[in-house]
Amino acid sequence: MPRFDRLLLVILLSTAPSLLRAAEGEPSIKCDIRPDPGDVVLKGKDVIIEAGRTVKDAVAIGGNVIIRKGAKVHSAVAIDGSVTVESGALVEESALAVHGKVHVMQGGTVKGSRAWIEKGLHIIGTEGKRIDLDLAVNGESVSQLAIAAILEDMHACRVGTTEAAK
Repeated sequence: MPRFDRLLLVILLSTAPSLLRAAEGEPSIKCDIRPDPGDVVLKGKDVIIEAGRTVKDAVAIGGNVIIRKGAKVHSAVAIDGSVTVESGALVEESALAVHGKVHVMQGGTVKGSRAWIEKGLHIIGTEGKRIDLDLAVNGESVSQLAIAAILEDMHACRVGTTEAAK
């Protein structure tokens, strides 16, 4: 399966439980995030990866991910924030933003897909193909329901010890 299709499948599958809980009025599942070595995961703060630094995954919950010129990350994810890839910065795989956008400055590189959920689901695949999608159920935007459910779940998460963003 092409990387573009896998990313879409992961997004849809990962939001399904939150959407069902929101639709049924059930309380959210609380979570405990334990980053792997080499990851930078922060809650309530921006994750800034400075020049010359290599990081496995850069994740911000309630903040932005900013990858500076000369920095390299495997993947970048912002929940309730945006991902910015500055000129000369590299994301080796995918960049994802929920309730934000993915900004790639001229000269910045994202080798994989770019996706964001903000007034719809937006994906730019590895070949540059773009898909913009929003569905409505009973007059309500599915993307807005997904954002609300994901934010509720993620803001309730506890983040374990992580390497500080330098």
